[in-house]
Amino acid sequence: MEIFVPSVIAACFIVFLFCLFVLSKDDFLFLKKNITIEQVFNIAFVAGLVGLFSARIFYVVFNFAPGFLNPLVFFLFPYFPGLSILGAIIGIGFTVFVFSKGGKTPVFHVLDFFSIAFLAAASFGFFLSGMRAVVEKDPQLVLKLILPSAYITTFIFFVRFFLHWRRIGELQEGSISLLFFVFFSFFQFTYNLAKATSGVAKATLGIENYLLIPIFLISLAFFIKNEGFIDQLRKKGE
Repeated sequence: MEIFVPSVIAACFIVFLFCLFVLSKDDFLFLKKNITIEQVFNIAFVAGLVGLFSARIFYVVFNFAPGFLNPLVFFLFPYFPGLSILGAIIGIGFTVFVFSKGGKTPVFHVLDFFSIAFLAAASFGFFLSGMRAVVEKDPQLVLKLILPSAYITTFIFFVRFFLHWRRIGELQEGSISLLFFVFFSFFQFTYNLAKATSGVAKATLGIENYLLIPIFLISLAFFIKNEGFIDQLRKKGE
């Protein structure tokens, strides 16, 4: 799964930071624990760099070519394209977890905000990709318009409902992050499957795409566990 040219990545990162700022600036838990916007942004910038690096590593591992052994080819991704959105998410998530743990900030609280911010950035990036497809009259135009529509709709739903439910205690901390992985893995696998079977372009489902299946199942299982749905069903059955 490749993601965008450097200018689009930069624009998406600005959207990511803006969304993170809006979510964090008046957050009650952050105010209570004296966590500043500066601390959140410090994590965001480090996570962005790690995410970019891990995005490149994932792409190289799953699309290996001898040329990548050349350090210039590996690091100069603007000239030798190839980044993985899955690798970026894993790198960012890992960094947020490590830094939040080390800084004694609420890990899952921060992860939830980062998930929503990443969803906003991805929605913007895929929207730009869709607009480019319109201009270039891409043969897979319909698919490239459906994907941003799905992401934008999901982002609105997350902000309007999931975030509200978490703030009033209807959802547990960490559940938004798990739901993000559920939706992301479903959308990306479905999109890549449709792209590979459309017959318009030569595309195949690589190993990386099949990783989305266990990610979907594991995230869904942890979400059910985190929300205690099984325990609730047991109590009702007694």
